[in-house]
Amino acid sequence: MRYNSENILTAAAVNPNDPESAFQSLTLRDDIRTTGGGINFRLGVIYKPVDMLRIGASVQTPTYMQLTETYNTSLQAQFNRPIVIEGQSYQSARSALDPNLAEYALTTPFKATGGVAVVLGKYGFISGDVEYLDYSSARLRNYNNNQYNFSADNDDIKNLQQSAVNLRVGAEARFDVLRARLGVAYYGDPYKTSSVDQSRTYLTGGLGLRQNNFFVDVAGVYGKGNSRYTPYTLLNADGRPSAVDTPVVKVADKQFTTTVTAGLLF
Repeated sequence: MRYNSENILTAAAVNPNDPESAFQSLTLRDDIRTTGGGINFRLGVIYKPVDMLRIGASVQTPTYMQLTETYNTSLQAQFNRPIVIEGQSYQSARSALDPNLAEYALTTPFKATGGVAVVLGKYGFISGDVEYLDYSSARLRNYNNNQYNFSADNDDIKNLQQSAVNLRVGAEARFDVLRARLGVAYYGDPYKTSSVDQSRTYLTGGLGLRQNNFFVDVAGVYGKGNSRYTPYTLLNADGRPSAVDTPVVKVADKQFTTTVTAGLLF
């Protein structure tokens, strides 16, 4: 697997041209790059009581993954006019931490899935499935002689996360060489005590064309959900995170993506 994430948070002056203030903007940049691989096993069965009905069930073992992660963070300030600090004049200032490299192992939750499909002959099909997994069972471990102690992280996973149920329903209609598809998916909130419901909902639709040796598909996915973002954590006098002073932002996001695929059959 390969995962890259770049988060940029910018705070700008309400009036950047205010002659009474030298402040223009402050930008926090976080960059995470993760690579690795893993292994799991899946076992499933399909039962066909009548020709048009399929009933299925499957279980997937926890996935064991070995990951390498590089983390970079920087903070940059821009000023309307030069400011002087300890005899030095600055129009802008930037501070960055040394890159942090971490190697660790991750075990993801066990999954159990059940589903039903109704095949409507040459006219299409309707299917649905339900999936259960317990996010609190995920675990982090040392890998490649990494001396970091993951006990606190694993305690947080156990205490903050919970089991969830995911639901998916979809249908395809066939009109000669044309295909039309609709679907909806709901992914349950994995957090136990979050003040924000972080479940997600997706609506999908698509059209396709099938020929003996050629196909083309156009699909769209609309997703919406809420999340929490904490740009930094402030500590109490005892060194524990402050739930009062640490800023928390509720993010309501909506996304729409489209894909176009085409292929030749030989």
